[in-house]
Amino acid sequence: MITAYCPNCHSDIIIDDSLGQGDLITCANCGAQSEISSLHPLRLSILDDEIEETDDESSPEDVDEE
Repeated sequence: MITAYCPNCHSDIIIDDSLGQGDLITCANCGAQSEISSLHPLRLSILDDEIEETDDESSPEDVDEE
């Protein structure tokens, strides 16, 4: 197992050896979802902001305004 830091709250995240690049993990402390963007060196990319922007762009309210 490898330990990394959450990109959102900087808490330790334990990454199982079976996980690889592109896998998603969730921080137990803050709940932020991150993707393993690189294994060597180990890097995590937070996904929560990207998901919120996508949801805002495709909301049903936008369709009704047209």
